[in-house]
Amino acid sequence: MDTPRKFPNIPFESPCKGGIIALINILFLMLFLVPAHSGNLMVSDSSSTDIREFTKNAGTFVGSFGETSANLADPVWLAFHPTTNTLFVADQGSDDIREFNGTSGAFIGVFGNTGSSNLQNPSAFVFHPTTGNLLVVDTVNQDIREFNGTTGAFIGIFGETTDEVTRPINLAFHPVTGNLFVSDSSNRDIREFNGITGDFIDIFGETADSLNNPQAFIFHPTTNNLFVSDTGNRDVREFNGTTGDLIGSFGQTAANLSSPLGMVFHPDTNNLLVADSSGREIREFNGTTGSFIGVFGQTDDNLLRPESLAFSPNTPFEIFDSAVFNKNKNQRVVSPYWQSDSSVYTFMAVSHPSLTGMNAQIGMSVHAVLNDRSALFGSTEFTLNRGDTRRLFIAGFDNPVINSTTIVNEPLISGPSGAYHGQLVINNKASHPNVETGNDEGYQDIRMMSFWGAIVIQGTNTGFAMEFIGDNQDSRAVNTSNFSGIN
Repeated sequence: MDTPRKFPNIPFESPCKGGIIALINILFLMLFLVPAHSGNLMVSDSSSTDIREFTKNAGTFVGSFGETSANLADPVWLAFHPTTNTLFVADQGSDDIREFNGTSGAFIGVFGNTGSSNLQNPSAFVFHPTTGNLLVVDTVNQDIREFNGTTGAFIGIFGETTDEVTRPINLAFHPVTGNLFVSDSSNRDIREFNGITGDFIDIFGETADSLNNPQAFIFHPTTNNLFVSDTGNRDVREFNGTTGDLIGSFGQTAANLSSPLGMVFHPDTNNLLVADSSGREIREFNGTTGSFIGVFGQTDDNLLRPESLAFSPNTPFEIFDSAVFNKNKNQRVVSPYWQSDSSVYTFMAVSHPSLTGMNAQIGMSVHAVLNDRSALFGSTEFTLNRGDTRRLFIAGFDNPVINSTTIVNEPLISGPSGAYHGQLVINNKASHPNVETGNDEGYQDIRMMSFWGAIVIQGTNTGFAMEFIGDNQDSRAVNTSNFSGIN
């Protein structure tokens, strides 16, 4: 970074001080700071009226998370905010969305205007991957309601959902198309809406002919296939993520589930964890074959009615855990510096060069880490097909040029307003990127992609190029100075 590289039409001036020694110091410090709740499994227990915490790998019971027990009546869904990492919980007993500190569990309050005047019996929610807004399933009003993802201000009914769903239960965005999928338990199908406008597209594939009582659903992290928990058929059903064709009951789920609800893929193993509300436990299945592994950890002794589950952010992506970093550091791409304020944004591009040995589809997650390592500025994930190029932008909510209105069809990481900078870490979505998939279909390894980017100063046609480091196999960070970072 001492001599910034140029690209056409933009002269570069780096605002960085401290040079490479400061960057090495930052990376060293990041390796060894591990927050108390990093990566643990959180489960909403509607009968215990709290959120219960279990360790990430062993499933050891930690306890009731923070102040959730004293501030929830009927928690049915939970997720972490993609930017602030605070924990959001849909509380049907209070008809609102409640926010808790993601580390301590301290109660922050009812989120914005999500109270009973705008919600009745919320069953699930999701954060929009482009705008960051909060979309909530309202089962009584039979629609999807949209709230500002920062302030919680009520925006309105999302698109045509009020006319096209009868009893919506769950929702998620497709990882490739960005369209919104909604499970409709009354119509027994999954319905697809345009992810930007909310226009109704159609019933997705063969879901109408293959589901009895669809509840939660998720997309597989490597195949992008759709997995649906079907309480009527007491199993998890798998559909092709592109066509919607029924693949079948997933593995041994039909023989080992009574009342499946929420699901999540384990971030390390890609195994499927399913909340079995009747069995009062979390059950684990091989994420590829569907073979039943067993009850996950101590969940069978510490849950009454588990409904949804999520892993807490790895602050944000596990390089804080030195053992994990040492194991996987040769499978990620890093960039030492990004920047955002009202007049500066970060631009990154990545291309799939269609080289021999590359898989036709390669997915990645991009995490913008704050320089003081306190939290994520934001993150996103996307998949590239052979020959594709995707552009990613990083900017604050107050940026007048780069925002959810101007950036519609490309990934956007929107974070808090103000001046921020830090490091980028780009991870493979594939659990084993260095192993060829299928019948010699190639590697799903992001290190085979082409990355470039720049910090752009708006209005002056100046900036400086970003560096991307893709092979950390033999690298190590050494704390050799007392620099506090970039300033």
